[in-house]
Amino acid sequence: GNGNDNGNGNGNNTVASPVAKKKTNTNLMVLDKAEDIAFCNGSLVEVAEWHAKQVLAIEQQGEHESDDIEETATTNEHTLPSCNSYRRRFLYQELERIYGTALDNSLFSIETRTPDPNRHWEKQMVILHLTAEQRLVKEAAVLAAKKKTYDEKLGFRNMWTALTDSNKPLVVHNGLFDLLFMVQHMHDDLPETLGEFKDLV
Repeated sequence: GNGNDNGNGNGNNTVASPVAKKKTNTNLMVLDKAEDIAFCNGSLVEVAEWHAKQVLAIEQQGEHESDDIEETATTNEHTLPSCNSYRRRFLYQELERIYGTALDNSLFSIETRTPDPNRHWEKQMVILHLTAEQRLVKEAAVLAAKKKTYDEKLGFRNMWTALTDSNKPLVVHNGLFDLLFMVQHMHDDLPETLGEFKDLV
């Protein structure tokens, strides 16, 4: 390499120093407690060692990498020990400062995952190396999963859509307030007059 790499895996295998630098910007976090400093510096060293291996493997393999996320997940991911949100925030700051982000055309990216949905307060940071193509595939998969969850949680909205699309008459008993509620929450804001409401339904 040329010795000028910023550690983002875009040209050579020079690894940036993993140790956090002193604050030069008032917006940057600085750790005060010895245990926080030890944990975060240990995590940064761990990432640096993993990152160096990733960069070396990429250089040896050349530009060709599989776009199959499932196939490369075990080699292109590194999970950090679980920690609190304060430490995660600091690690995000330092890792993005050292290795860059997708906006910098870096292969390096970070995710926060919840291993157990029943323990949503327990988070894990996962470090990934993804090509631009792999990143697009992963983003599409995440979007599809969100859409599936959204569709599953629509609930009665699906029934309301079926009712309105069918153009069939709806017979109710003392159901005016029910109709008012459903139109307001499922369709549109209620009109100002009863006549306009009748025309709407």
